[in-house]
Amino acid sequence: MGRIREKTILVLDDDKDLNELICDVFKGINYRVIAAESAEKALKLIKSEIIDLLVIDIALPGHSGIEFLDLVRKQNNKVTSVFISGYWTQESLKEAWELGAFECFQKPFNVERLVSAVNIAIGTGAWGDSQKNLSDSDLSGQKKRKSSEPVKLEYENSFLEDLEEKSGCILIVDDNKGLQATLGSKLAEDGYRCLFADNGREALRYLSGSNKIDLILLDLYMPGGSGLEFLQNVHVMPKFNKVPIILMTGTAMPHVVESCKKLGVRSYLTKPTSYKDILSRVQVLTRRLS
Repeated sequence: MGRIREKTILVLDDDKDLNELICDVFKGINYRVIAAESAEKALKLIKSEIIDLLVIDIALPGHSGIEFLDLVRKQNNKVTSVFISGYWTQESLKEAWELGAFECFQKPFNVERLVSAVNIAIGTGAWGDSQKNLSDSDLSGQKKRKSSEPVKLEYENSFLEDLEEKSGCILIVDDNKGLQATLGSKLAEDGYRCLFADNGREALRYLSGSNKIDLILLDLYMPGGSGLEFLQNVHVMPKFNKVPIILMTGTAMPHVVESCKKLGVRSYLTKPTSYKDILSRVQVLTRRLS
């Protein structure tokens, strides 16, 4: 029986230190990793190597990351890609999705979030034990908050307590604190009580308690427990497997969406999205049409 081929990742970034760091991370969890600091070198490597996934910076000398992937696609190469950049514009983000990017990250980014996206994109599964050797810090140098009790923002108790019996309760599962705060505040103004979790595992602790959850807004890629892992657990929980779930994520890959729908996702929104679109889905799924 032949030896199973290692999955190979090509990292394309002209920042030598960052390139080496990303390579070290993926080598540490048993991927084969090749580095390139220019699109020209990466194109040569793609012709001579079997590549399973590309991690691509946008701002590169010569061809940009977008131009590089466009050249790859013109060679009829459908290799999965993940973009990283500190210089996103609406136009470059749109171009990345049109070229079939699996996910796009803003620098500085959390290493574990990148690994989670790559594991799902490359088909090695959801968040799991392979991440146990990762550092506790992200690329901005900020320490991770240790997972303990489910997160509740400060404003929750101040003006949401009296809404518990009057309106639906929404669980927002997303590691973006800014999105939690903004979306939670707007939903509260529209009469909803909101609970917050930074990842799938924190969200499961809410469900194991006495909380009555009427709807879940779920991100897909989160360190410490991905959205896919959360869906797999909720799917076999009789008390919650009928709770409507809206998936909100940056990726629009059809096979990912289909997998999530089979696990109970009722609706899907691609980030960035408007609050109007979110509210209309929430109102429909909680039967609170205005």
